[in-house]
Amino acid sequence: MKKMVGNEIVEMTKEEETEFLNIQKQAQEDTKKEKEENAKEELNRKNSFTKFVAMGLTEDEATTITGYKPPEEE
Repeated sequence: MKKMVGNEIVEMTKEEETEFLNIQKQAQEDTKKEKEENAKEELNRKNSFTKFVAMGLTEDEATTITGYKPPEEE
């Protein structure tokens, strides 16, 4: 693997390459974890919205409480 040093492209040492790959792997894992957490949070919002509407709140009221806005029908 190569890297830029000044105006030159040079070969990375094994340690640099290992560190780079570890950082890259950690970033991918962090991104995956964040996406999973966001999907779970959105599902919780949707489920809460549905429960509030079932309890008799209007969709606008449920949206105000949960932050979830159902997709508009066409």
